[in-house]
Amino acid sequence: MRRRLAPALLGSLAFVTAIGAGCRPRASATPAGEPASAAAAAPPAAADDVEARFAAGEWRAAADAYQARWAAGKPLTIQSRVKAAIACHNLGDDDAAFIWLERAFAAGAPAKILAQLPSLAPLAADPRWQALSERHAEACAEPIHHALDFWIGEWEVEDPSGNRVGHNRIQRELRGCLLTESWTAATGAQGRSINFYDPAIGRWRQHWVDEGGRTIAYVGAPEGGAMVLEGDLALRDGTVLRSRMTLSPETGPTVRQRIESSHDDGASWELWFEGIYRPVGARPPADGAEGAATPTPTPGGGG
Repeated sequence: MRRRLAPALLGSLAFVTAIGAGCRPRASATPAGEPASAAAAAPPAAADDVEARFAAGEWRAAADAYQARWAAGKPLTIQSRVKAAIACHNLGDDDAAFIWLERAFAAGAPAKILAQLPSLAPLAADPRWQALSERHAEACAEPIHHALDFWIGEWEVEDPSGNRVGHNRIQRELRGCLLTESWTAATGAQGRSINFYDPAIGRWRQHWVDEGGRTIAYVGAPEGGAMVLEGDLALRDGTVLRSRMTLSPETGPTVRQRIESSHDDGASWELWFEGIYRPVGARPPADGAEGAATPTPTPGGGG
């Protein structure tokens, strides 16, 4: 994400250095907490018109237009928020600029890359820049992003009778914003999933695919200490079934995974898979349990 965003920011903002001088400062004070460019009474301009004003170096008009769109609840890209900060800085109002930078960093703006832009160099030298960048450095630090941390680890998975059914590795990646699952059944079949909290919907997602071509898109949330996810299981022939997965931390430490399927869109559920996760090396497999002959469903997506 950052690799795609950075060139766009650099390309759209770097030219400001050449036209950044000579902007008139603001003429009046602004109520605390709002940028000096607030134009609450004016209807928000179209996005293209706002960008045209910024490109022309019309800092007052651009700053007012950005703020009017923000006040009206219009969506602003990260680039637009950064441009609003530049416009306010060029008007001599760094307090307002940092309000816009707060909004940009909160949306995921890369502080280290932005600090390289000459047009933002004076703001990057301000102690407030460092404070803001540190505050937003860990984008996924909130507790909801760690609701599945109990699943992280290297696991041997057994059925309720103690037969080994597979091995699963759950890892945290992307600075805590993603959990990856690498499943290998006792039969050798494999599957993978990515798991993450989606702030756009306020819920967790899991996207699973296995070597049999089966996929599933789960959505869910923590419930009573467990993670409960539901989604549509798509079989290779196009059949779609409803699936529900529950991951529950237990003593030991162990984790229990239950997967249920529904043929009537959730009116009734049938248990399809149940696995007990134990840390690798926590307990040797029972005699005869290694590579149990019973066919084993893959946990994330299909049997």
